Amino acid sequence: MIETLDHVIEGARAGGPAVFFTKGQAAQELAMRWHSYWSVPGIPGIGVAPLSLNGEVLVSPVAGQLPFRHPGGAAKCYLGRFLAQTPNIGAIMLCDRLWHNVVNAASTSLQAITSPQWPARDNNGTIDGEGVLLGVETYGVMGAGVPTLIAYYTSSAGSTNRSSNNTHATTSAAGAQGFYPMGLQAFDQGVKAVSGFQMTATWTSGSFGLVAYRPLAYLTFGSGGAFPADINALSGALVELFPGTVPFLLHQPGSTASGAAMHGGINYLHR
Repeated sequence: MIETLDHVIEGARAGGPAVFFTKGQAAQELAMRWHSYWSVPGIPGIGVAPLSLNGEVLVSPVAGQLPFRHPGGAAKCYLGRFLAQTPNIGAIMLCDRLWHNVVNAASTSLQAITSPQWPARDNNGTIDGEGVLLGVETYGVMGAGVPTLIAYYTSSAGSTNRSSNNTHATTSAAGAQGFYPMGLQAFDQGVKAVSGFQMTATWTSGSFGLVAYRPLAYLTFGSGGAFPADINALSGALVELFPGTVPFLLHQPGSTASGAAMHGGINYLHR
């Protein structure tokens, strides 16, 4: 555990040098909309889109993820520092990607999903899903239509037949690499499994799917990217990162109609 400043120093030494990343610009979207950098070129390279409705669980190492090092054994890994810079005002979120799938963009019928058991990487290091959220990610350019997105899930407390909608309105001909966070029903603390997906109208064409993810750290930029933003062990990082974590980035530009290139680094603490 990390309990003292000496533990932070020891953990930083054990965690090794910083992991650096740089990503190009995401496909054009509207201001205040989230983008996923999973399939954006850069360092690391492009992640692969899933192929099935039931989807795939993700365990590090996976193409497209930010590099991750876990010490193994009884030792633990914590986020020691997360630093990023981008030209836009807005926000960047570092997340763990647990699962993703692909759905039919041209159907308004209920699409039944039997998601695999999550890896043991929720807030408590279990499979129950506390702190695990859902989002819809566009893997390609979408067709005409502005559907409401509906996901059906089991909550981390075990409640079944729960449903959620997209928190940001969809757009017709939405660009690739868009990301639409899905809400939770009242009192739910996370998602344990996904049982279905449906749309009120079709998106006509294109490729997209659901993503189960756990937010790890959140940075905001209020000065047009003139200075990098960071969070560290003394300012509130220190979230535990469990074996197999698949780190990736979400970005929400605040004053532009497109995504933006970004770069930064991550330090891990091992103890």
